Amino acid sequence: MEKDPRDKIVFVCTGNTCRSVMAHVFLESQIRDIPEIAHYTVTSAGLSVREGQGSSSEVKAIVQAKGLSVENHRARPLTQAMVDQAAAIVCATEVHEKFLKKSFVNLPKVCTSFLKFGGDIADPYAGGSKTYEKIAVEIEQKLPLIIEFLRKELNDH
Repeated sequence: MEKDPRDKIVFVCTGNTCRSVMAHVFLESQIRDIPEIAHYTVTSAGLSVREGQGSSSEVKAIVQAKGLSVENHRARPLTQAMVDQAAAIVCATEVHEKFLKKSFVNLPKVCTSFLKFGGDIADPYAGGSKTYEKIAVEIEQKLPLIIEFLRKELNDH
């Protein structure tokens, strides 16, 4: 049996240092316990990236407090090759989703934003640790809805 080339779940934001990174590591820490989507690789990218930049210190602290790590994360831009490998793309905002749909071809069947799950995730950049913590909570609260959506949509053949 040939391996499905669309084997990734990609979270997308602007700089790939905050929102998409937290969503990525939060889902990645849970995905092995979800049989319907456990075989997917979770990753993240940005639409306007300073390539190679690490996650913000606020994100590192939030993630570390949950027993996870982003120490090896380096920001990277979303590429057409990544889109071609994506089974699902979840954008931080509807604006990201619209930009992605205008700028890339061969989009996966599942291409959406956090707006579908109760609201866009605002950019916490330079907002202080409380702002980052608020954004992390928002992502965590929406993750069960995203997981349920992915379970259904990625297995609806």
